[in-house]
Amino acid sequence: FGDNIDEAEKVWTYHNSCVELDPRSEEGNELDEMKAHILLERTEGALTVRELRERLKSIDLDFNKYVSLTEYLVTSYNVDWRELVHAPQGEVDEAKLSLAQDKVEEAKQAIADCEARAKEAKA
Repeated sequence: FGDNIDEAEKVWTYHNSCVELDPRSEEGNELDEMKAHILLERTEGALTVRELRERLKSIDLDFNKYVSLTEYLVTSYNVDWRELVHAPQGEVDEAKLSLAQDKVEEAKQAIADCEARAKEAKA
């Protein structure tokens, strides 16, 4: 949300509501239909039964009859879930990333060398 403090506060409020509604509190990860209904009433106002069913259907991206905070936010802010899943997390330190990739390549080469020596020794 960048510098949009009001939207960041809304998301924090949504999170706190989910924690309050989930029987597993902060360990929870999704709300059943009834708890999701309460969340929707708190965040979007009163809905008719039909509106509620349609809204829950549009939110439940994995069709498991539960609503996670991520599903709610993705549908509320019209975010493509694929974009969210593939988005970088935190700041990327290119130097550290390059060093880590080099270490992985070195490890792969060391494994290949060990396998070749083991094969020679076996023969």
